[in-house]
Amino acid sequence: MMESLFWIFVLFGPATIEAFYDPGLGFDREPEQTRRHDCISVDVDTARKIRPDEFGNTYPRGDFFNREAFLCREQIVEPGLRAPQTERLVNELTRLVSDLATKIQAGYPQVNQWMVEVHYEDPVVGHKVDFATKVALSELGLGVSDKVPNLRPTDLGVIGRLSPSKAHALACRRLSDDGQIADSEALLNILVVDPRQTDLIAGVCTDGNWSWVQ
Repeated sequence: MMESLFWIFVLFGPATIEAFYDPGLGFDREPEQTRRHDCISVDVDTARKIRPDEFGNTYPRGDFFNREAFLCREQIVEPGLRAPQTERLVNELTRLVSDLATKIQAGYPQVNQWMVEVHYEDPVVGHKVDFATKVALSELGLGVSDKVPNLRPTDLGVIGRLSPSKAHALACRRLSDDGQIADSEALLNILVVDPRQTDLIAGVCTDGNWSWVQ
């Protein structure tokens, strides 16, 4: 009997302890508390890159289980207070950024390091899109940087008077000429310009050239 209990603990103990602290699966969590978290499923190697303080190194002999990590953040906005369009965007975010990252990988194989910039009227949702995009790029093995290039004030005055397409193209050239985007780097610019928009419009600046992600 004791031997059976010992092996049950060895086999299922670690996973049970981890589940206790999981905001989505924790045994002491109420359903309402679980819904207050936005979680993204990633593999453990990706989780170690993004949150090295939370995910330790692999054991010398490897893990005994096939593990999956969930990176979670507590929602700042109370459930139901977001606009319906924003709720749809957030609910579909994992799929949207995954599709975008796949297009990025196929369309720009020469880029080694990606910077991400999100333009969205709600900064909380914009940060969520930024975070999810970086996770999706990392999962595909692409390098991701937290650096974001900034235009000079004199450039902003000129670019602000141009049409969107011309503005992005000129901003890209200025950033590259200023040395803020190196030859092997690229800036992924994600735009949500219409409150009714439920997809992601994105453009890429690399080697001084601006292109829309198709």
